[in-house]
Amino acid sequence: MSLKNCKKIIVAVDFSDDSKTAVNEGLTLAKMTGAEIVLHHVIHDLADQPGFYHKKKDKKRSIHLMSDAAEEMMADFVKKSGVASSAKKAKLKLTTSISKGLPHDGLLKLIKKSKADAIVVGTSGRSGLTKLLMGSTAQRVTQMAKIPVIVVRK
Repeated sequence: MSLKNCKKIIVAVDFSDDSKTAVNEGLTLAKMTGAEIVLHHVIHDLADQPGFYHKKKDKKRSIHLMSDAAEEMMADFVKKSGVASSAKKAKLKLTTSISKGLPHDGLLKLIKKSKADAIVVGTSGRSGLTKLLMGSTAQRVTQMAKIPVIVVRK
């Protein structure tokens, strides 16, 4: 698929400086194509990790608290990054969404569900043992996504 035909672009957001860079890149691409922008954050649910134990009751409560915090952080991120005003000036549709789970899984599910044409992901450029132990959301999305993935580094 050619990026010039994009109708919907997902931008992965973790509220870091790397995701601010990704938002700016996604906005630039959307301005060139007229695509809708979807800012998406995945609440990293530790219960999805092997070896993590929890009571069902406690998990629901903690996810609810994390969801509330993520909604507030997303609103603050959108406001501080200026993406909402930039999208409005360019007459682009901008939406936000939040899911829970492992970050790469959440992004891949949204790609499929939303029928996005491209995804922009920021990366910190970890290497060595840190990358081996923590993994890389950008790397996993790049390997598994069936659409163009734009990886940007601050």
